Amino acid sequence: MSFISKIMDALKMESTREMEKIADNSARHNEMPASEPKRGIERVEKLADIAYNDRFYEDYRPVMQKTMAFTGNNFSEPAIQACAALIISGSVKRGEKIKPNDYYSYFERLYGVVNIRKLHIWLYENGYLRNATAKEALNLYKVDELKTILDSMGLKKNGNKQSLIDRIAENLDDSMKAKLSNECDRYFRSEKGERFLVENQDFIMFHKNQYGLNFQEFCKHRILQGRKRKFYDTVFHALSQRASEWQAKRFISQLEWVYHNLSNALYDEEKYELSLQNALYALYFSTNLASKYYLFSLENVRFDGIETAKSRIDSESTFNPHIVARILELQPYFREQMLDVVYTPEILPYCLFGKYDMLDVVLDLHDGTFDVDKYTNYIRISYGNYAKKFL
Repeated sequence: MSFISKIMDALKMESTREMEKIADNSARHNEMPASEPKRGIERVEKLADIAYNDRFYEDYRPVMQKTMAFTGNNFSEPAIQACAALIISGSVKRGEKIKPNDYYSYFERLYGVVNIRKLHIWLYENGYLRNATAKEALNLYKVDELKTILDSMGLKKNGNKQSLIDRIAENLDDSMKAKLSNECDRYFRSEKGERFLVENQDFIMFHKNQYGLNFQEFCKHRILQGRKRKFYDTVFHALSQRASEWQAKRFISQLEWVYHNLSNALYDEEKYELSLQNALYALYFSTNLASKYYLFSLENVRFDGIETAKSRIDSESTFNPHIVARILELQPYFREQMLDVVYTPEILPYCLFGKYDMLDVVLDLHDGTFDVDKYTNYIRISYGNYAKKFL
């Protein structure tokens, strides 16, 4: 069962068992009873004969960006439509229009479209973009320039910029308005362009925040049975599939960031309980040093020594400030049952920082007594005990 499936199951079912309580919070870090099986150091004793072998840097093959030229007949291609949405959106969003010969390398790098000039012209010729109105063209002028125009027309120059524009426009004949419109080097989106933008708003949202996904992954999950998914549904399914596949392939060093991005996407969608669950997953991987794959290389440890390896365990990467802040912010949504889901057997072949260690962190965050250096040092000790078993 994948991590995501376990998350969903945990959120649907009622708790069938309670976590063993720690009676006095002030004494949470005292010695645990001998029967306690889930603190990091004790579990390391049992799992010390299992080596950690991350496969990401050996087996991962990134999806190469395909390049394509816009022909006019391939407007339905996702990469073309994404570029079109950005062009149409940018024309109004920044109060100006991208010139037809701008951003060649920008669109080629992001989406692989190599002749963006032709797409600009096609959008204009096919009614997605239009010429500026007289007022839109005048809005591109500076205030001093508008006052110069008013002076030449013998009109008053007082008022704010909009009043200057209105005064000029009211006193222009049709030929002057047409001249202003035709000479403006900016385009603006038409009603047809507005409709296209509404239909493809998810491309704009993806451009603003990709949540660690590449464009090919996003498009792969964008359509389900002929229907377009909502943006956050697409992101959730794409990241969920990545988490499942990378877990199966043992790309352990990358899973912290997958769950970090899942937490961010769910938070932005205002699904706070799921966001917190994924933040706890991310913290699970970081506190167990999953992204520091080099610390689990026998060759590296034997060459550098355990103390040098321990010195590479820093508090900022072990307790990512963004993840810690997210867990603290979503405090009202925390349930101890969430940690049962996170600490599922066989996620990692070792455990340096156990379930009750994580519970201590969450409770300390809630109490305002969290000491990152203390917990980081605990992880160093736990790692040192683990590494000694191989030497």
